[in-house]
Order: sequence, then C-alpha cells, then structure tokens
Amino acid sequence: MVLMVLAFAGIGGFMYWLNQSSEAPAVVVDEAPEAAVTAMGGTMVTFEQFAANPAGYAGQVISVPGVRVASLLGNHAFWTELATNQPYLVRVNPELFAQGLSFTQGGTTTIQGTVVSMSDSVLDAWEAGGAFTNDVQRLEAEFAESFFEATAVDVGG
Repeated sequence: MVLMVLAFAGIGGFMYWLNQSSEAPAVVVDEAPEAAVTAMGGTMVTFEQFAANPAGYAGQVISVPGVRVASLLGNHAFWTELATNQPYLVRVNPELFAQGLSFTQGGTTTIQGTVVSMSDSVLDAWEAGGAFTNDVQRLEAEFAESFFEATAVDVGG
C-alpha cells in the first residue's frame, strides 16, 4: 500500500513538473492571400491566382494587386496581360475617372470589383456612356468573353 501511494505521488509530482516547465504552444495563423480581406474591401486574390481562372471569380467581390496596364481601351477601360499571354479587359467605374483617376501604360494598379460576362447589351451600355472613342474600340472590346468590373482602384498599388 505504501509503494502504491509513493507511485501515485511520484507520477503526480512528475506531471506537475512537466506542466510548470513546458511553454505554451505558439499559434501561428497563416492568413493566405485568398482569405485576406483588404482595406479596399473584398477578398484578396493574387494576380497569378486570378490569371489562372478569371471566370472562376464571377460574382465574387475580390481585390487583385499588381495588375499591369498593358494598353488603354477608350475612356473607361484597359487591357492587362494574363500569365498565358492572353489579354484581359478591365473596366473601371466611370465615376472614378470623373474624380481624376488616370492610368499610364505599363503601370501597375490594385483593382477591386467583380468578374462579369460580356454581352451585346453591356457593350451597348458602354457605348451609350461614352466609353469608346471610335468603332474600332468597340470591336476590340467584343473580343472579351468576360471582363473585370472595377469599383475601386489604387493606382500604383
């Protein structure tokens, strides 16, 4: 009986010593870019993730940093180049241009908005809103199957 009590006391003492000498585990939260919410709003998606499958983000509000302005299209849009060397259309809300927003070809920007499917009614609305300066630009925009409708922009971001 004495040995049994000594064994339990020894085990209890050993457990107490382990508890006192151990450190609390450090919890590291890996906030992946696709789960990060940006100050602009929306879910942060890297340009590489976006470029791999733009249509997969349809209907979601996302922010994409590091979007390069490959060439301008009319008054409210620009082309960017995906990793597959395919052009992709980004349309910026015309109200942002009214506030003095401007792009430079070759510059980078952070955009926030949604991916939208292209249709004739969308092109007609753009044309009525003065997005195109000539008919060639409308034909160029018809090339896009979908486009990124940017509601917020951080030029140079």
